[in-house]
Amino acid sequence: MNKWKEYYEKLLTENRQEYSTISPTEINISGEVINIPQTKKAVAALKNNRAPGPQNIPGELVKCGTEKLFKALTWCINRFLNGAPIPKEWKIAYISSIHKKGNKQVCSNYRGISVTSTLSRLYGRILRDLIEQEYQQQEEEEQSGFRTGRTCTDNIFCLKQLIEKKVVFIRRHTSCLLTFTKHMIPFQLTDYSRTAKDDKDIKKRISQARRTIGCLNGVFWSNEAGKKRKINIYQTLVKSSLLYGAETWRITEANRKKLEAVEMDAYRRTLGISRRDRVRNEEIQQRIGIEGSLATDIERQQLMWYGHVG
Repeated sequence: MNKWKEYYEKLLTENRQEYSTISPTEINISGEVINIPQTKKAVAALKNNRAPGPQNIPGELVKCGTEKLFKALTWCINRFLNGAPIPKEWKIAYISSIHKKGNKQVCSNYRGISVTSTLSRLYGRILRDLIEQEYQQQEEEEQSGFRTGRTCTDNIFCLKQLIEKKVVFIRRHTSCLLTFTKHMIPFQLTDYSRTAKDDKDIKKRISQARRTIGCLNGVFWSNEAGKKRKINIYQTLVKSSLLYGAETWRITEANRKKLEAVEMDAYRRTLGISRRDRVRNEEIQQRIGIEGSLATDIERQQLMWYGHVG
Protein backbone atom coordinates (compact mmCIF):
# COMPACT_ATOMS: atom_id res chain seq x y z
CA MET A 1 0.00 0.00 0.00
CA ASN A 2 2.83 2.41 0.84
CA LYS A 3 4.40 1.67 -2.54
CA TRP A 4 1.24 2.70 -4.37
CA LYS A 5 0.85 5.76 -2.15
CA GLU A 6 4.36 6.98 -2.96
CA TYR A 7 3.86 6.28 -6.68
CA TYR A 8 0.62 8.23 -7.00
CA GLU A 9 1.89 11.08 -4.82
CA LYS A 10 4.83 11.47 -7.18
CA LEU A 11 2.70 11.01 -10.31
CA LEU A 12 -0.07 13.43 -9.36
CA THR A 13 2.13 16.15 -7.86
CA GLU A 14 3.36 18.85 -10.21
CA ASN A 15 6.97 19.95 -9.80
CA ARG A 16 7.22 22.80 -12.26
CA GLN A 17 7.34 26.56 -12.20
CA GLU A 18 4.28 28.54 -13.15
CA TYR A 19 4.34 30.32 -16.49
CA SER A 20 4.71 33.93 -15.43
CA THR A 21 4.59 35.29 -19.01
CA ILE A 22 1.08 33.97 -19.70
CA SER A 23 -1.79 35.79 -18.04
CA PRO A 24 -4.82 33.66 -17.15
CA THR A 25 -8.00 34.14 -19.14
CA GLU A 26 -10.82 35.63 -17.10
CA ILE A 27 -14.39 34.49 -17.69
CA ASN A 28 -17.16 36.66 -16.31
CA ILE A 29 -19.65 34.44 -14.51
CA SER A 30 -22.55 35.90 -12.58
CA GLY A 31 -26.12 34.87 -11.91
CA GLU A 32 -27.60 31.86 -13.64
CA VAL A 33 -24.97 30.09 -15.77
CA ILE A 34 -26.88 26.93 -16.66
CA ASN A 35 -30.56 26.10 -16.85
CA ILE A 36 -32.61 22.98 -16.14
CA PRO A 37 -32.46 21.60 -19.73
CA GLN A 38 -28.64 21.74 -19.60
CA THR A 39 -28.69 19.85 -16.31
CA LYS A 40 -31.00 17.21 -17.78
CA LYS A 41 -28.71 16.83 -20.77
CA ALA A 42 -25.67 16.30 -18.52
CA VAL A 43 -27.59 13.78 -16.38
CA ALA A 44 -28.69 11.84 -19.47
CA ALA A 45 -25.03 11.60 -20.54
CA LEU A 46 -24.09 9.74 -17.34
CA LYS A 47 -23.22 6.12 -18.07
CA ASN A 48 -25.09 3.24 -16.48
CA ASN A 49 -23.51 0.40 -14.50
CA ARG A 50 -20.65 2.56 -13.24
CA ALA A 51 -19.15 2.63 -9.76
CA PRO A 52 -21.03 5.24 -7.67
CA GLY A 53 -17.90 6.51 -5.95
CA PRO A 54 -17.47 7.95 -2.43
CA GLN A 55 -21.09 9.13 -1.92
CA ASN A 56 -22.52 5.79 -3.10
CA ILE A 57 -25.18 7.44 -5.31
CA PRO A 58 -25.69 5.45 -8.54
CA GLY A 59 -26.09 7.36 -11.78
CA GLU A 60 -29.30 5.46 -12.54
CA LEU A 61 -30.85 6.91 -9.37
CA VAL A 62 -30.13 10.47 -10.50
CA LYS A 63 -31.55 9.74 -13.95
CA CYS A 64 -34.84 8.65 -12.37
CA GLY A 65 -35.15 11.94 -10.51
CA THR A 66 -38.12 14.27 -10.85
CA GLU A 67 -38.27 17.90 -11.93
CA LYS A 68 -37.74 18.90 -8.31
CA LEU A 69 -34.35 17.13 -8.24
CA PHE A 70 -33.18 18.74 -11.50
CA LYS A 71 -34.23 22.15 -10.23
CA ALA A 72 -32.25 21.63 -7.00
CA LEU A 73 -29.18 20.38 -8.91
CA THR A 74 -29.31 23.40 -11.24
CA TRP A 75 -29.52 25.76 -8.27
CA CYS A 76 -26.57 24.09 -6.49
CA ILE A 77 -24.34 23.99 -9.58
CA ASN A 78 -25.02 27.66 -10.34
CA ARG A 79 -23.98 28.53 -6.77
CA PHE A 80 -20.72 26.59 -7.17
CA LEU A 81 -20.01 28.24 -10.54
CA ASN A 82 -20.49 31.63 -8.92
CA GLY A 83 -17.88 30.95 -6.24
CA ALA A 84 -19.62 29.00 -3.49
CA PRO A 85 -17.43 26.29 -1.89
CA ILE A 86 -17.73 22.83 -3.45
CA PRO A 87 -18.63 19.96 -1.07
CA LYS A 88 -15.59 18.09 0.22
CA GLU A 89 -17.12 14.78 -0.84
CA TRP A 90 -16.97 15.91 -4.46
CA LYS A 91 -13.20 16.34 -4.20
CA ILE A 92 -12.57 12.77 -3.03
CA ALA A 93 -11.71 10.05 -5.55
CA TYR A 94 -10.99 6.34 -5.22
CA ILE A 95 -8.00 5.30 -7.35
CA SER A 96 -8.16 1.88 -8.99
CA SER A 97 -5.10 0.49 -10.78
CA ILE A 98 -5.61 -1.54 -13.98
CA HIS A 99 -2.68 -3.49 -15.42
CA LYS A 100 -1.69 -2.42 -18.95
CA LYS A 101 1.48 -4.27 -19.90
CA GLY A 102 4.80 -5.66 -18.70
CA ASN A 103 5.87 -6.62 -15.20
CA LYS A 104 2.98 -6.57 -12.73
CA GLN A 105 5.36 -5.58 -9.93
CA VAL A 106 6.10 -2.20 -11.57
CA CYS A 107 3.58 0.52 -10.70
CA SER A 108 4.14 2.45 -13.93
CA ASN A 109 2.77 -0.52 -15.90
CA TYR A 110 -0.68 0.17 -14.46
CA ARG A 111 -3.28 2.75 -15.50
CA GLY A 112 -4.77 4.65 -12.60
CA ILE A 113 -8.53 5.20 -12.77
CA SER A 114 -10.01 7.86 -10.48
CA VAL A 115 -13.56 7.08 -9.38
CA THR A 116 -15.34 10.19 -8.14
CA SER A 117 -18.90 10.51 -6.92
CA THR A 118 -21.75 10.65 -9.43
CA LEU A 119 -22.64 14.26 -8.56
CA SER A 120 -18.99 15.25 -8.87
CA ARG A 121 -18.86 13.74 -12.36
CA LEU A 122 -22.06 15.60 -13.24
CA TYR A 123 -20.58 18.90 -12.09
CA GLY A 124 -17.32 18.17 -13.91
CA ARG A 125 -19.16 17.43 -17.16
CA ILE A 126 -21.09 20.72 -17.00
CA LEU A 127 -17.93 22.66 -16.12
CA ARG A 128 -16.04 21.01 -18.99
CA ASP A 129 -18.76 21.93 -21.48
CA LEU A 130 -18.68 25.57 -20.34
CA ILE A 131 -14.89 25.72 -20.67
CA GLU A 132 -14.99 24.10 -24.12
CA GLN A 133 -17.55 26.63 -25.33
CA GLU A 134 -15.25 29.45 -24.23
CA TYR A 135 -12.05 27.81 -25.48
CA GLN A 136 -13.26 26.79 -28.94
CA GLN A 137 -12.78 30.34 -30.19
CA GLN A 138 -9.16 30.37 -28.96
CA GLU A 139 -7.98 26.95 -30.17
CA GLU A 140 -5.23 26.88 -32.77
CA GLU A 141 -5.25 24.61 -35.81
CA GLU A 142 -1.95 23.11 -34.66
CA GLN A 143 -3.68 21.43 -31.68
CA SER A 144 -4.99 18.68 -34.01
CA GLY A 145 -5.49 15.47 -32.04
CA PHE A 146 -6.04 17.38 -28.80
CA ARG A 147 -9.19 19.02 -30.22
CA THR A 148 -12.68 17.54 -30.27
CA GLY A 149 -13.38 15.66 -33.48
CA ARG A 150 -9.83 16.10 -34.80
CA THR A 151 -7.09 13.54 -35.44
CA CYS A 152 -3.38 13.62 -36.24
CA THR A 153 -3.84 12.24 -39.77
CA ASP A 154 -3.11 15.56 -41.48
CA ASN A 155 0.02 16.06 -39.39
CA ILE A 156 1.32 12.56 -40.10
CA PHE A 157 0.75 13.08 -43.82
CA CYS A 158 2.61 16.42 -43.77
CA LEU A 159 5.54 14.88 -41.91
CA LYS A 160 5.73 12.01 -44.38
CA GLN A 161 5.59 14.34 -47.36
CA LEU A 162 8.29 16.56 -45.87
CA ILE A 163 10.62 13.62 -45.24
CA GLU A 164 9.95 12.12 -48.67
CA LYS A 165 10.75 15.38 -50.47
CA LYS A 166 13.93 15.83 -48.48
CA VAL A 167 15.02 12.29 -49.36
CA VAL A 168 14.23 12.75 -53.06
CA PHE A 169 16.19 15.98 -53.34
CA ILE A 170 18.93 14.74 -50.97
CA ARG A 171 18.53 17.60 -48.54
CA ARG A 172 19.55 17.64 -44.92
CA HIS A 173 16.53 17.45 -42.63
CA THR A 174 16.25 17.64 -38.83
CA SER A 175 12.99 16.84 -37.05
CA CYS A 176 12.04 17.36 -33.43
CA LEU A 177 9.29 15.08 -32.12
CA LEU A 178 7.62 16.25 -28.91
CA THR A 179 6.04 13.42 -26.91
CA PHE A 180 4.26 13.16 -23.58
CA THR A 181 4.67 10.42 -20.98
CA LYS A 182 0.98 9.46 -20.93
CA HIS A 183 0.13 10.37 -24.52
CA MET A 184 2.36 8.84 -27.17
CA ILE A 185 1.41 9.05 -30.84
CA PRO A 186 2.46 5.76 -32.50
CA PHE A 187 4.45 7.37 -35.28
CA GLN A 188 8.17 6.83 -35.81
CA LEU A 189 10.23 9.24 -37.89
CA THR A 190 13.00 6.66 -38.13
CA ASP A 191 10.65 4.23 -39.88
CA TYR A 192 11.27 5.85 -43.26
CA SER A 193 13.91 4.40 -45.52
CA ARG A 194 15.38 6.23 -48.50
CA THR A 195 12.56 4.93 -50.70
CA ALA A 196 9.95 6.41 -48.34
CA LYS A 197 7.99 3.15 -48.11
CA ASP A 198 5.19 2.47 -45.65
CA ASP A 199 6.27 -1.15 -45.19
CA LYS A 200 7.72 -0.70 -41.71
CA ASP A 201 4.69 1.17 -40.43
CA ILE A 202 2.32 -1.48 -41.80
CA LYS A 203 4.50 -4.26 -40.39
CA LYS A 204 4.36 -2.59 -36.98
CA ARG A 205 0.56 -2.28 -37.17
CA ILE A 206 0.24 -5.96 -38.13
CA SER A 207 2.52 -7.07 -35.31
CA GLN A 208 0.54 -5.08 -32.76
CA ALA A 209 -2.77 -6.43 -34.08
CA ARG A 210 -1.55 -10.03 -33.91
CA ARG A 211 -0.40 -9.53 -30.32
CA THR A 212 -3.85 -8.22 -29.44
CA ILE A 213 -5.53 -11.20 -31.14
CA GLY A 214 -3.22 -13.51 -29.20
CA CYS A 215 -4.22 -11.89 -25.90
CA LEU A 216 -7.90 -12.27 -26.84
CA ASN A 217 -7.52 -15.82 -28.11
CA GLY A 218 -9.65 -17.25 -25.30
CA VAL A 219 -12.45 -14.81 -26.09
CA PHE A 220 -12.45 -15.54 -29.83
CA TRP A 221 -12.57 -19.31 -29.34
CA SER A 222 -15.10 -19.16 -26.49
CA ASN A 223 -18.55 -20.63 -27.08
CA GLU A 224 -20.12 -18.36 -24.46
CA ALA A 225 -19.41 -15.10 -26.29
CA GLY A 226 -21.69 -14.66 -29.28
CA LYS A 227 -20.53 -13.95 -32.82
CA LYS A 228 -21.80 -10.37 -32.73
CA ARG A 229 -19.92 -9.62 -29.52
CA LYS A 230 -16.71 -11.13 -30.90
CA ILE A 231 -16.98 -9.00 -34.05
CA ASN A 232 -17.48 -5.87 -31.92
CA ILE A 233 -14.39 -6.78 -29.88
CA TYR A 234 -12.36 -7.27 -33.07
CA GLN A 235 -13.46 -3.96 -34.57
CA THR A 236 -12.87 -2.06 -31.34
CA LEU A 237 -9.57 -3.51 -30.10
CA VAL A 238 -7.89 -5.00 -33.17
CA LYS A 239 -9.10 -3.24 -36.30
CA SER A 240 -8.82 0.27 -34.84
CA SER A 241 -5.13 -0.20 -34.02
CA LEU A 242 -4.44 -2.09 -37.26
CA LEU A 243 -5.72 0.77 -39.45
CA TYR A 244 -4.24 3.66 -37.46
CA GLY A 245 -2.89 6.17 -39.98
CA ALA A 246 -4.07 4.07 -42.94
CA GLU A 247 -5.33 7.20 -44.71
CA THR A 248 -1.74 8.07 -45.64
CA TRP A 249 -0.55 4.59 -46.61
CA ARG A 250 0.52 3.51 -50.08
CA ILE A 251 -0.37 -0.17 -50.02
CA THR A 252 1.32 -2.74 -52.22
CA GLU A 253 -0.31 -6.03 -53.16
CA ALA A 254 1.94 -7.89 -50.71
CA ASN A 255 0.96 -5.62 -47.81
CA ARG A 256 -2.71 -5.89 -48.75
CA LYS A 257 -2.54 -9.69 -48.45
CA LYS A 258 -0.77 -9.44 -45.09
CA LEU A 259 -3.41 -7.05 -43.72
CA GLU A 260 -6.28 -9.21 -44.94
CA ALA A 261 -4.60 -12.28 -43.42
CA VAL A 262 -4.84 -10.65 -39.98
CA GLU A 263 -8.53 -9.97 -40.48
CA MET A 264 -9.26 -13.51 -41.67
CA ASP A 265 -7.32 -14.93 -38.73
CA ALA A 266 -9.62 -13.08 -36.32
CA TYR A 267 -12.74 -14.13 -38.25
CA ARG A 268 -11.70 -17.81 -38.30
CA ARG A 269 -11.18 -17.78 -34.55
CA THR A 270 -14.55 -16.07 -34.15
CA LEU A 271 -16.29 -18.88 -36.04
CA GLY A 272 -14.18 -21.63 -34.43
CA ILE A 273 -12.67 -22.64 -37.78
CA SER A 274 -8.99 -23.48 -38.21
CA ARG A 275 -6.95 -23.69 -41.40
CA ARG A 276 -7.12 -27.47 -41.23
CA ASP A 277 -10.85 -27.24 -41.94
CA ARG A 278 -9.94 -25.88 -45.40
CA VAL A 279 -12.74 -23.30 -45.56
CA ARG A 280 -12.23 -20.57 -48.16
CA ASN A 281 -12.04 -16.92 -47.19
CA GLU A 282 -15.13 -16.05 -49.25
CA GLU A 283 -17.22 -18.48 -47.21
CA ILE A 284 -15.78 -17.09 -43.97
CA GLN A 285 -16.87 -13.60 -44.99
CA GLN A 286 -20.36 -14.85 -45.82
CA ARG A 287 -20.72 -16.52 -42.43
CA ILE A 288 -19.50 -13.39 -40.66
CA GLY A 289 -21.98 -11.32 -42.64
CA ILE A 290 -19.61 -8.46 -43.52
CA GLU A 291 -19.36 -7.26 -47.09
CA GLY A 292 -16.01 -6.18 -48.46
CA SER A 293 -12.49 -6.81 -47.24
CA LEU A 294 -10.05 -4.86 -45.10
CA ALA A 295 -8.56 -3.31 -48.24
CA THR A 296 -12.02 -1.94 -49.07
CA ASP A 297 -12.23 -0.32 -45.63
CA ILE A 298 -8.80 1.25 -46.13
CA GLU A 299 -9.81 2.63 -49.52
CA ARG A 300 -12.99 4.02 -47.99
CA GLN A 301 -11.01 5.76 -45.23
CA GLN A 302 -8.56 7.19 -47.75
CA LEU A 303 -11.36 8.51 -49.99
CA MET A 304 -13.06 10.16 -47.02
CA TRP A 305 -9.79 11.78 -46.00
CA TYR A 306 -9.00 12.89 -49.56
CA GLY A 307 -12.40 14.56 -49.67
CA HIS A 308 -11.59 16.35 -46.41
CA VAL A 309 -8.23 17.54 -47.77
CA GLY A 310 -9.79 18.59 -51.08
